[in-house]
Amino acid sequence: MFRKRTGAAGPALAGVLAVAATLLAVGTGTAQAGASTVPYEVAFQANTGSLWTTGSDNHGTWNLGMMTGTSPSIATLANGSYEMAFQANTGSLWTVGSARSGSWNLGMMAGTSPSITALTGGGFEVAFQANTGVLWTVGTAGDTDWGLAMMKGTSPAITGLSNGNYEVAFQDNTGSLWTVGSDDRGNRDLGMMKGTSPAITGLSNGNYEVAFQANTGSLWTVGSDNHGAWNLAMMGSTSPAIAGLSNGSYEVAFQANTGTLWTTGSDNHGSWNLGPLKGTSPAIAG
Repeated sequence: MFRKRTGAAGPALAGVLAVAATLLAVGTGTAQAGASTVPYEVAFQANTGSLWTTGSDNHGTWNLGMMTGTSPSIATLANGSYEMAFQANTGSLWTVGSARSGSWNLGMMAGTSPSITALTGGGFEVAFQANTGVLWTVGTAGDTDWGLAMMKGTSPAITGLSNGNYEVAFQDNTGSLWTVGSDDRGNRDLGMMKGTSPAITGLSNGNYEVAFQANTGSLWTVGSDNHGAWNLAMMGSTSPAIAGLSNGSYEVAFQANTGTLWTTGSDNHGSWNLGPLKGTSPAIAG
């Protein structure tokens, strides 16, 4: 199913406020005073440099130092709880939550962030750029050194598929979009804007869709829909976000080159006439 490669990423030496959110099953977690009654959880790097979560669980600080300039990733698990992945201030990959907590003793590339997804059969899988510069995935589905060089400073994206497998999208060291996993398309021969990262989402029909900023500066999507260029110019150095919808379609959010927030896809809303901070990227959930 997956190509298994061997090797070990040694710990890196090292240490932007960023937020990731996940929806939780109703009734999971323990509501505390001041906790949200809406079933979701938010993970972020606090201005103290520590990992925090707030929402239905309202955990607060985890007293775990994160690497400066990186962001956590969070996923809802099949049992309704959550798991997070992040780069610790030691440069090592960590996961914490209801499934597995602690260091993986695997060094990450400085300035990059991991991506985590839940698997439909239970458990999770994490994708990250190792300090060797290659793509790694670790978790319930197995630990794999893919031996595929990534563009420095970029981060991969991973999504769980309805068949229990997963797919990863990333920018390789030549600047091209790659997808690997159960579908394992490899090189898409599509140039990405330097320094940007793709986004990927699983669709209810079992397929997936990838959104990215092409080296032309335009938004592209490829996958089961395989739309190609949207002929919509993105702000330089920003990355789009994509979410699968319950009707089997998807929606993309991005910062346009005018500095305004846009969404397009099955809704095709266009400009929201709202200005994100220059150089930042939005997030979207279906």
